[in-house]
Amino acid sequence: MKVSPQPNTRRKPFKDVDVPLIMRTAEQSGCGERDVAIVVLALATGLRLNELRSIQWPDDFDIRRGFVYVRDRAAKTEAAVRTVPVDPKAIVFVESYVADHRPSQQPGPLFLNRHGEPLTYYGFSAIFRRLRAHLPAEVDFKIHRTRNTAITNWLRAGTDLYTTMHLAGHKNPKVTERYAGRLTDDELAKMARPAFSMIYGKKAV
Repeated sequence: MKVSPQPNTRRKPFKDVDVPLIMRTAEQSGCGERDVAIVVLALATGLRLNELRSIQWPDDFDIRRGFVYVRDRAAKTEAAVRTVPVDPKAIVFVESYVADHRPSQQPGPLFLNRHGEPLTYYGFSAIFRRLRAHLPAEVDFKIHRTRNTAITNWLRAGTDLYTTMHLAGHKNPKVTERYAGRLTDDELAKMARPAFSMIYGKKAV
């Protein structure tokens, strides 16, 4: 019996070909080094807008180990800190921004406006509106799609659902499943080496 195709209700990530275009467009803004660092960090970590805005430099970034710490600042326990790994290539963009283009070297919010003041929620929103205006309509740039993209890429890399749920900061796996949906055959083909081979290697043959 032939099974009819199931609808793919996944919250859609950017296409792979869209990401370099988004990065190039961010680089062309008046604060290109900052804006591309924001976009790359969002794509690499799946942080929400307010989480990006709340990152403190240097306390919330472990450059050596490649982690960003996402803190619930209303709670004072270790359980309120979410540790998210950051791809080394994304760290390069953040380091370059901090070393050469961040208006202040004082500790505080990572992302600042050109006057050295913390970016407000509306300041971040203006960056994303500007990006959307300069990208082709078919890219359909929205900041939340950077989150969709990060979550999808974790799954494509073979990260299990519950680890992905933790990285994304979800409390319910059903929410994470809505981001995952059904991976396409092309995405499945790009997944990391199967877990069996990765764990057991030659011991199993």
